[in-house]
Amino acid sequence: DVTTEVMTEKSARLGKLNFSNILNQSPIAIASVSYPDYLVELANDKMLDFWGIERYKVTGKSLWACLPQLKKELISMIAETVISGKASEFKEVELQLFRGKAQETMIFNLIFQPVYNDEEEVTSLIVFAIDVSKEVFNRRYIEQTKGTQKTIYEKLYATNIELIQAHEELCTLNNELET
Repeated sequence: DVTTEVMTEKSARLGKLNFSNILNQSPIAIASVSYPDYLVELANDKMLDFWGIERYKVTGKSLWACLPQLKKELISMIAETVISGKASEFKEVELQLFRGKAQETMIFNLIFQPVYNDEEEVTSLIVFAIDVSKEVFNRRYIEQTKGTQKTIYEKLYATNIELIQAHEELCTLNNELET
């Protein structure tokens, strides 16, 4: 009788499918990268969208072969995470990503979570990425606009002072002419 084995296998497949669905429907970009060889174990749809790459081109491949432009920025973050042995959070990380045929600047809050084996060695890293590009670009625009508004205000104030002085001079001249 293999009923138990079949039911266990079916349950495991269903659990894996449910987990995969949960990952893909997550509003947060999630990927798992093996360590120290940096092979992409999994990436949800949101992460693949950020990377601008299709699943079959990245799963099981080296992260650096798929996204070489990210190595410089990410390698130190990964090292910090592995050395500390704890989850590491990095705010407003600016990355250059090729989306379609164009390079695009995107800004992320990143979290690297180490995953351990039984010997307490880091075997992979789970990467969480939240796109904060719009918020950061809007904040920068407002900060620039505030500076521009301040400059305009200062110029208007100086012009008003000049106009007041010119008005006073005209009044004085007008009084002189009337006498």
